[in-house]
Amino acid sequence: MEKGSLYCVLHNDVEAEELDWSKRIDIVKRIAHSLSYLHYDCKPPIIHRDVTTKNVLLNSEMEACLSDFGILVHQMKQYLQELMDILHQLWSGTSD
Repeated sequence: MEKGSLYCVLHNDVEAEELDWSKRIDIVKRIAHSLSYLHYDCKPPIIHRDVTTKNVLLNSEMEACLSDFGILVHQMKQYLQELMDILHQLWSGTSD
């Protein structure tokens, strides 16, 4: 991403001036949309757990993208239930 992280932009006086309030609101909306997608549209849902200005990258148009998915935590309850269902089916199939 051309502009680097939001953290770097906010800590650079020249680049920070480019971020008027409408651009800042757009950044917040994009990150909120990204988190909504991860939490509600992914199966199983994904929890980022490390949303910081250092993990928000900006392109040349100051459009934000969420980055650094190194600390992902999936909703384990649903995953484990699906795994148990599969194991039960496999076990049931071999017990006949």
